[in-house]
Amino acid sequence: MASDGDGNDECCSVEPLQPVQDPWLALVVGANCFLPEFCAGFGKYLVCYRIEKEKRGGELMCSFLPDIPAATATITGMIVLCFLLALFGWTKAALSRTSPKPAHVVYLTNAYKDKFAAWEVERLVRKMLLTLVGAVLPITLSPALQLGCLSVILVVSLVAYVHLLPYKENAFNLIEAALLADALVIAALSNSLLANDSSWAKTEATNRLLLFLTAFLAVAGAGVMLLLLIRAYLRERRMKPKQASK
Repeated sequence: MASDGDGNDECCSVEPLQPVQDPWLALVVGANCFLPEFCAGFGKYLVCYRIEKEKRGGELMCSFLPDIPAATATITGMIVLCFLLALFGWTKAALSRTSPKPAHVVYLTNAYKDKFAAWEVERLVRKMLLTLVGAVLPITLSPALQLGCLSVILVVSLVAYVHLLPYKENAFNLIEAALLADALVIAALSNSLLANDSSWAKTEATNRLLLFLTAFLAVAGAGVMLLLLIRAYLRERRMKPKQASK
Protein backbone atom coordinates (compact mmCIF):
# COMPACT_ATOMS: atom_id res chain seq x y z
CA MET A 1 0.00 0.00 0.00
CA ALA A 2 1.34 3.44 -0.86
CA SER A 3 1.90 5.90 1.94
CA ASP A 4 1.08 9.54 2.56
CA GLY A 5 4.69 10.56 2.12
CA ASP A 6 5.92 9.41 5.53
CA GLY A 7 4.73 5.82 5.60
CA ASN A 8 2.40 6.08 8.61
CA ASP A 9 -0.21 3.75 7.13
CA GLU A 10 2.05 0.74 7.58
CA CYS A 11 1.82 0.80 11.36
CA CYS A 12 -1.62 -0.74 11.10
CA SER A 13 -1.12 -2.95 8.06
CA VAL A 14 -0.33 -6.14 9.97
CA GLU A 15 -2.96 -8.39 11.49
CA PRO A 16 -3.15 -8.05 15.31
CA LEU A 17 -2.02 -11.59 16.17
CA GLN A 18 0.94 -11.73 13.82
CA PRO A 19 3.36 -9.70 16.00
CA VAL A 20 2.54 -11.98 18.93
CA GLN A 21 3.39 -15.05 16.88
CA ASP A 22 6.55 -13.53 15.41
CA PRO A 23 8.62 -11.36 17.79
CA TRP A 24 10.82 -10.18 14.92
CA LEU A 25 7.74 -8.90 13.14
CA ALA A 26 6.72 -7.11 16.33
CA LEU A 27 10.16 -5.50 16.46
CA VAL A 28 9.98 -4.36 12.83
CA VAL A 29 6.45 -2.98 13.16
CA GLY A 30 7.35 -1.31 16.45
CA ALA A 31 10.40 0.33 14.90
CA ASN A 32 8.33 1.55 11.97
CA CYS A 33 5.78 3.11 14.29
CA PHE A 34 7.90 4.41 17.16
CA LEU A 35 11.54 4.80 16.09
CA PRO A 36 10.97 8.16 14.30
CA GLU A 37 9.38 9.68 17.41
CA PHE A 38 12.01 8.10 19.65
CA CYS A 39 14.79 9.61 17.53
CA ALA A 40 13.04 12.99 17.39
CA GLY A 41 12.87 12.93 21.18
CA PHE A 42 16.64 13.34 21.24
CA GLY A 43 16.39 16.10 18.64
CA LYS A 44 14.28 18.23 20.96
CA TYR A 45 17.31 18.67 23.20
CA LEU A 46 19.13 20.38 20.33
CA VAL A 47 16.62 23.21 19.91
CA CYS A 48 18.46 26.54 20.13
CA TYR A 49 17.23 30.12 19.88
CA ARG A 50 18.13 33.76 20.41
CA ILE A 51 16.31 36.27 22.58
CA GLU A 52 17.78 39.16 20.60
CA LYS A 53 19.15 39.51 17.09
CA GLU A 54 22.73 38.36 16.61
CA LYS A 55 23.89 41.78 15.44
CA ARG A 56 22.62 43.24 18.70
CA GLY A 57 24.68 40.82 20.72
CA GLY A 58 22.05 38.14 21.18
CA GLU A 59 23.64 34.83 22.13
CA LEU A 60 22.55 31.46 20.83
CA MET A 61 20.86 29.68 23.72
CA CYS A 62 20.46 25.90 23.88
CA SER A 63 18.49 25.70 27.10
CA PHE A 64 17.16 22.19 26.54
CA LEU A 65 20.50 20.42 26.57
CA PRO A 66 20.84 18.08 29.57
CA ASP A 67 23.42 18.90 32.20
CA ILE A 68 25.88 16.18 31.23
CA PRO A 69 29.44 16.28 29.85
CA ALA A 70 29.61 16.77 26.07
CA ALA A 71 25.83 17.03 25.91
CA THR A 72 25.63 18.09 22.26
CA ALA A 73 27.96 15.31 21.12
CA THR A 74 26.10 12.73 23.22
CA ILE A 75 22.67 13.70 21.89
CA THR A 76 23.96 13.83 18.32
CA GLY A 77 25.56 10.42 18.79
CA MET A 78 22.26 8.93 19.96
CA ILE A 79 20.50 10.32 16.89
CA VAL A 80 23.17 8.88 14.60
CA LEU A 81 22.86 5.54 16.40
CA CYS A 82 19.11 5.49 15.75
CA PHE A 83 19.70 6.00 12.04
CA LEU A 84 22.42 3.35 11.92
CA LEU A 85 20.17 0.82 13.63
CA ALA A 86 17.41 1.59 11.16
CA LEU A 87 19.70 1.39 8.14
CA PHE A 88 21.64 -1.74 8.99
CA GLY A 89 18.90 -3.58 10.89
CA TRP A 90 16.20 -3.18 8.27
CA THR A 91 18.57 -3.67 5.34
CA LYS A 92 19.84 -6.93 6.82
CA ALA A 93 16.28 -8.13 7.43
CA ALA A 94 15.06 -7.12 3.97
CA LEU A 95 17.94 -8.88 2.22
CA SER A 96 17.50 -12.09 4.19
CA ARG A 97 17.81 -15.25 2.06
CA THR A 98 15.83 -17.43 4.46
CA SER A 99 13.31 -19.67 2.71
CA PRO A 100 10.41 -19.50 3.20
CA LYS A 101 10.59 -15.83 4.06
CA PRO A 102 9.69 -15.01 7.68
CA ALA A 103 6.73 -12.72 8.28
CA HIS A 104 8.90 -9.70 9.10
CA VAL A 105 10.82 -10.08 5.82
CA VAL A 106 7.57 -10.34 3.86
CA TYR A 107 6.33 -7.22 5.65
CA LEU A 108 9.40 -5.29 4.52
CA THR A 109 9.80 -6.59 0.97
CA ASN A 110 6.51 -7.90 -0.38
CA ALA A 111 5.41 -4.70 -2.14
CA TYR A 112 8.71 -4.03 -3.91
CA LYS A 113 10.57 -5.37 -6.91
CA ASP A 114 13.30 -7.87 -6.09
CA LYS A 115 16.13 -5.45 -6.83
CA PHE A 116 14.54 -2.91 -4.47
CA ALA A 117 13.82 -5.37 -1.67
CA ALA A 118 15.33 -3.03 0.92
CA TRP A 119 13.40 0.04 -0.26
CA GLU A 120 11.35 0.12 2.93
CA VAL A 121 14.52 1.45 4.56
CA GLU A 122 14.15 4.62 2.48
CA ARG A 123 10.67 5.17 3.83
CA LEU A 124 11.73 4.63 7.43
CA VAL A 125 14.72 6.96 7.07
CA ARG A 126 12.56 9.57 5.34
CA LYS A 127 10.01 9.42 8.13
CA MET A 128 12.78 9.71 10.72
CA LEU A 129 14.29 12.71 8.94
CA LEU A 130 10.95 14.50 8.61
CA THR A 131 10.15 13.94 12.28
CA LEU A 132 13.65 14.92 13.38
CA VAL A 133 13.58 18.16 11.39
CA GLY A 134 10.28 19.08 13.01
CA ALA A 135 11.80 18.50 16.44
CA VAL A 136 15.16 20.23 15.96
CA LEU A 137 13.74 23.14 13.97
CA PRO A 138 10.33 23.94 15.51
CA ILE A 139 7.99 25.87 13.25
CA THR A 140 7.64 28.56 15.93
CA LEU A 141 11.40 29.26 15.98
CA SER A 142 12.71 28.40 12.51
CA PRO A 143 9.77 28.21 10.10
CA ALA A 144 11.65 28.93 6.87
CA LEU A 145 14.55 26.65 7.74
CA GLN A 146 12.23 23.82 8.72
CA LEU A 147 10.21 24.09 5.51
CA GLY A 148 13.41 24.29 3.47
CA CYS A 149 14.79 21.11 5.03
CA LEU A 150 11.48 19.30 4.60
CA SER A 151 11.38 20.34 0.95
CA VAL A 152 14.87 18.96 0.30
CA ILE A 153 13.92 15.60 1.84
CA LEU A 154 10.70 15.43 -0.18
CA VAL A 155 12.45 16.37 -3.43
CA VAL A 156 15.06 13.64 -2.97
CA SER A 157 12.37 11.04 -2.27
CA LEU A 158 10.22 12.20 -5.16
CA VAL A 159 13.10 12.05 -7.64
CA ALA A 160 14.04 8.59 -6.36
CA TYR A 161 10.50 7.25 -6.78
CA VAL A 162 9.99 8.73 -10.23
CA HIS A 163 13.37 7.51 -11.46
CA LEU A 164 13.49 4.03 -9.88
CA LEU A 165 9.80 3.01 -9.59
CA PRO A 166 10.48 0.55 -6.73
CA TYR A 167 6.96 -0.86 -6.30
CA LYS A 168 5.86 -3.97 -8.17
CA GLU A 169 2.55 -2.31 -9.02
CA ASN A 170 3.04 0.83 -11.04
CA ALA A 171 -0.10 2.36 -9.54
CA PHE A 172 1.64 2.45 -6.16
CA ASN A 173 4.59 4.28 -7.69
CA LEU A 174 2.25 6.88 -9.16
CA ILE A 175 0.34 7.29 -5.91
CA GLU A 176 3.51 7.63 -3.85
CA ALA A 177 4.95 10.18 -6.28
CA ALA A 178 1.69 12.14 -6.32
CA LEU A 179 1.52 12.26 -2.52
CA LEU A 180 5.15 13.35 -2.26
CA ALA A 181 4.52 16.05 -4.87
CA ASP A 182 1.45 17.14 -2.93
CA ALA A 183 3.49 17.43 0.28
CA LEU A 184 6.19 19.33 -1.58
CA VAL A 185 3.71 21.85 -2.98
CA ILE A 186 2.22 22.30 0.50
CA ALA A 187 5.70 23.06 1.86
CA ALA A 188 6.31 25.57 -0.94
CA LEU A 189 2.96 27.28 -0.37
CA SER A 190 3.58 27.43 3.37
CA ASN A 191 6.96 29.02 2.76
CA SER A 192 5.36 31.52 0.40
CA LEU A 193 2.74 32.31 3.02
CA LEU A 194 5.44 33.02 5.60
CA ALA A 195 7.38 35.21 3.18
CA ASN A 196 4.28 37.10 2.09
CA ASP A 197 3.16 37.62 5.66
CA SER A 198 6.45 39.31 6.58
CA SER A 199 6.47 41.54 3.49
CA TRP A 200 5.48 45.18 3.86
CA ALA A 201 3.69 44.99 0.50
CA LYS A 202 1.53 41.99 1.39
CA THR A 203 -2.16 41.78 0.58
CA GLU A 204 -4.69 39.89 2.68
CA ALA A 205 -6.27 38.40 -0.43
CA THR A 206 -2.99 36.71 -1.36
CA ASN A 207 -2.60 35.39 2.16
CA ARG A 208 -6.09 33.95 2.13
CA LEU A 209 -5.53 32.35 -1.27
CA LEU A 210 -2.28 30.72 -0.16
CA LEU A 211 -3.90 29.51 3.04
CA PHE A 212 -6.86 28.07 1.13
CA LEU A 213 -4.64 26.26 -1.37
CA THR A 214 -2.47 24.83 1.41
CA ALA A 215 -5.47 23.57 3.36
CA PHE A 216 -7.13 22.19 0.22
CA LEU A 217 -4.06 20.20 -0.81
CA ALA A 218 -3.59 18.87 2.72
CA VAL A 219 -7.22 17.74 2.94
CA ALA A 220 -7.11 16.31 -0.59
CA GLY A 221 -3.99 14.28 0.18
CA ALA A 222 -5.48 12.95 3.41
CA GLY A 223 -8.75 12.17 1.62
CA VAL A 224 -7.00 10.21 -1.11
CA MET A 225 -5.10 8.20 1.49
CA LEU A 226 -8.31 7.46 3.40
CA LEU A 227 -10.06 6.26 0.25
CA LEU A 228 -7.11 4.06 -0.68
CA LEU A 229 -7.02 2.52 2.79
CA ILE A 230 -10.77 1.82 2.68
CA ARG A 231 -10.40 0.30 -0.78
CA ALA A 232 -7.52 -1.92 0.34
CA TYR A 233 -9.44 -2.99 3.44
CA LEU A 234 -12.55 -3.92 1.44
CA ARG A 235 -10.47 -5.80 -1.11
CA GLU A 236 -8.78 -7.75 1.67
CA ARG A 237 -12.16 -8.59 3.19
CA ARG A 238 -13.36 -9.92 -0.16
CA MET A 239 -10.23 -12.01 -0.66
CA LYS A 240 -10.34 -13.78 2.73
CA PRO A 241 -13.43 -15.95 1.99
CA LYS A 242 -11.90 -16.99 -1.34
CA GLN A 243 -8.64 -18.00 0.33
CA ALA A 244 -10.51 -19.87 3.07
CA SER A 245 -12.51 -21.84 0.49
CA LYS A 246 -9.30 -23.04 -1.12
